[in-house]
Amino acid sequence: MTMPHPNAGVKVSMNFNDRAFTEESVMDDVHRENIRMHLVPVEVFLNNMRTAGHTFTLQRNAVTLVRDPSKLADFSSTQQVIEQDYYPECAELVKKLSGADHVSCFGFAVRGGGDDSPAGKRKPVMNAHVDYTVDTVRTVAERIAPNYLKGGRYRFKAINVWRPIAPVERNPLAIVDGSTVTQDDLFLCRINSSRAEIAHSYGWNLAYSPAQQWYYAPDMRPDEALVFTLIDSDPSGVQWGGHTSFEDPNSAADAKPRQSIEVRTIAYFAN
Repeated sequence: MTMPHPNAGVKVSMNFNDRAFTEESVMDDVHRENIRMHLVPVEVFLNNMRTAGHTFTLQRNAVTLVRDPSKLADFSSTQQVIEQDYYPECAELVKKLSGADHVSCFGFAVRGGGDDSPAGKRKPVMNAHVDYTVDTVRTVAERIAPNYLKGGRYRFKAINVWRPIAPVERNPLAIVDGSTVTQDDLFLCRINSSRAEIAHSYGWNLAYSPAQQWYYAPDMRPDEALVFTLIDSDPSGVQWGGHTSFEDPNSAADAKPRQSIEVRTIAYFAN
């Protein structure tokens, strides 16, 4: 159970893909001088997940907020420690929430960490996006757990686990209810410096639609996590958990930079 919050939500400006931009977009989370995107700011009302009055599930909304303390105390640890100690926690959480038969983890990123953190000082991403396409995830899935895709026996989903490392004081994460996103809202984006570790990695940038319903969880703590579905190999599944950081008008002037960790997972389901 999460703690209630008195606010119904907040109106903010968020960056979306311009529907008129027809060139291929490029995202580079490390070398930001390589970014090539045409974004437009849109005023959006972010509903408060804590006071929304209904339960969010991966199956219905492509996103859920959970209380799930981690046993790992230091997320500035080495890559080996995170993969050895934190990946199993994420896999077990996604398996429980999704009902998957098997879950593999890959491509974690630490944001706002110190100079010695394994992912450096990655900054929050400030535009609405979905990390990967189905084709990109399929390539990763074939690399890290090929036995689960042989003969087309398994459906797969890419599901993210996003956790604050310290209480969030600024740049929270906004996320859309995946059931309110359509294919027409998605614009292809090539990803440089991808955590997928494949030669050609692509994701989606989101264009805004008034039909979209956006949410956030104010005052998130390290014992909480947002879990959301990026893509589903079954096109009928609720997916496209678009997300972005944003400037929270409720943040104090001296609010500390956000520190968070995200882990990408692939969940496999027997057909």
